[in-house]
Amino acid sequence: MIDFESAIQSTLIQLNNEHSHTELDPYTFHPSQLAKCPRQCYNSKLGLLDHTDALGTFHTGTTIHEFMENEVTPDLDVETQSEVAIEMEMDGLTIIGHADLYEPGTNTVYDYKSRANWYRFNPPIKRHLDQINLYMKALGAS
Repeated sequence: MIDFESAIQSTLIQLNNEHSHTELDPYTFHPSQLAKCPRQCYNSKLGLLDHTDALGTFHTGTTIHEFMENEVTPDLDVETQSEVAIEMEMDGLTIIGHADLYEPGTNTVYDYKSRANWYRFNPPIKRHLDQINLYMKALGAS
């Protein structure tokens, strides 16, 4: 008999990049980290959070990002740039990361969010808005 739960968890652990978004210097942050409370922000930055139980969620989000980038974005009738690198100085901190999609013609930044509920709309929460505002500031978007 196949133990699917163990097999899936094992595969997800192998796919996980435990060093993603890990910054050991005290002044460099990703927008997704700064959108958390200070304790979670530093735990994330230093790679101290255990995401083992959320690996499926992270992998699902990555799959959705890849689908949007490869299947949806090319069909848009406007010029876009995917995974636009950002770096800016703010209040003595360095903010680094990648905006999911940028539309230079309208100076618009998009950040894809995969959430737990597919069947009803849930508006963005404060940390999502904080994150997109940092991307907008870094790219000079209005």
